Amino acid sequence: MKRIIKQVFFGLVLMVALTGMKVKATSAPLKPEIEPELELESWMIDESFWYQLPGELTPATDDALEIEAWMTDDSYWQ
Repeated sequence: MKRIIKQVFFGLVLMVALTGMKVKATSAPLKPEIEPELELESWMIDESFWYQLPGELTPATDDALEIEAWMTDDSYWQ
């Protein structure tokens, strides 16, 4: 008997909580989305940009990192 009362009480609390919420949709679910027109640039259609033989790959190189004065200055970081 106590179990049934608890379930009814829980159901009523849940129903009151759900009916108190006011939910509004901000957009129509079936509204079609319009994307901007694709703009082609010269590098996108340049075959030399996209086609390279495996032996022609150039390795990426970075300049040597140097510590500058502002990096170690305590007044800059405070």
